[in-house]
Amino acid sequence: FDTVCFREGFGRDDQYLMLHGIGYGNHAHDDGNTIVEFSANERIFLVDASYTEGPTLKHHNAVTAVRDGEPCPLPALCSLDAVANLTRTGFSQTTMDGAWGARWTRCIAWQKGRWFAILDRITATKAGDFAVQCHWRTLGTPTLKGDDLEVVQQDASGWEDRFVLRGSGGDRTSLERDWENFG
Repeated sequence: FDTVCFREGFGRDDQYLMLHGIGYGNHAHDDGNTIVEFSANERIFLVDASYTEGPTLKHHNAVTAVRDGEPCPLPALCSLDAVANLTRTGFSQTTMDGAWGARWTRCIAWQKGRWFAILDRITATKAGDFAVQCHWRTLGTPTLKGDDLEVVQQDASGWEDRFVLRGSGGDRTSLERDWENFG
């Protein structure tokens, strides 16, 4: 698949989430199965990293896996396994599978106008020791609260909007600032 979009409407306040399905393509980024953008309430919360400095999965809203201490080549295409667009909910299931030694399945559930739930599942397809990380690239002031990442954006009048990435519990969570790409 090329792109899956979850769109509440076309207004600036409406929720919009874009999932990218093609890695490499004409811009040579490893960004298959990544969330390119999430926006709502006239704000962008999840972003794709700098276009020229962000060619690998770690520069996107993605999962990275290393097998036996070595990164593996990623497939160029992802599969769209399931999709649903119902009155109050939406859903997609996509998979990146290939020579990298693992299968990455990303499920996105959406209660329209309310919330998204994203479940990433990594399944080994080759023997080895794996290190897996999930990367989220946000705009705003981040605060780590246990497994949860809260990001606050404030406008000139002082109005705040909050975006929360809620961990599944028991995860080792860290916060890293990307000053090079986002200042």
